[in-house]
Amino acid sequence: MRASIPVRRILSSKTCIVFNFLLLTFNLLLIFDDTYPISSPSSIFAARFSVYLHSTSNSSTTITTLSTILPPETQTKVYVNDFHSDASTASLYKRQVYTHTLRDCLSGPTLLCMVLEDDIVFLDPPSTIATIVRNTISYYTNDLMYWDCSKHGYKYLPTGRTGNKAICRIFTKHRLGEFTDCYERTDEPADIAIRTCMNELEIAQGRFLIVQHTGARTRIPKLE
Repeated sequence: MRASIPVRRILSSKTCIVFNFLLLTFNLLLIFDDTYPISSPSSIFAARFSVYLHSTSNSSTTITTLSTILPPETQTKVYVNDFHSDASTASLYKRQVYTHTLRDCLSGPTLLCMVLEDDIVFLDPPSTIATIVRNTISYYTNDLMYWDCSKHGYKYLPTGRTGNKAICRIFTKHRLGEFTDCYERTDEPADIAIRTCMNELEIAQGRFLIVQHTGARTRIPKLE
């Protein structure tokens, strides 16, 4: 019983009350601050983003869906390759297709590039562009951050750098040249190499959720 008295004093102290109030306020901001006004997310997205899709077919469902989601003026490129599932073509995909995409992003006209694989489903197509814009403007972050857009995140807070899946990734041009050099020289699978090089260059990662894997076997080859 005696030991509980100091605990009661701490819990009833002004410091503890203020701390809990600040903690509650912070959590409410994380939950409800989607009300931050963005008047024209489509225009912001088109001005800041290029989109790259890796597919094995020009008629994939993802290409059709993207055409209904993206603003018409968005810089979009589709890389179509007749991949197979052996390790040699997986390595070819990583070293040539993904690396080429990153270098193309670096030389392109926009600050941000979103790289997608075609075995995805968009969770809420009407809100996709607004969600991307809201989570990548500097209100939440700085320009030295890359994103995994297939996992739930914490808005203001950087998350651990993930190497599980590369189905939806967003890169900025900041340090992208160094990142691509690192990515190209690693012997790791595409998604693991992203994490390795972000760690090496101390690039922060954010996360937010707009897509999920379809559950079908990927059409993009991966190293096991």
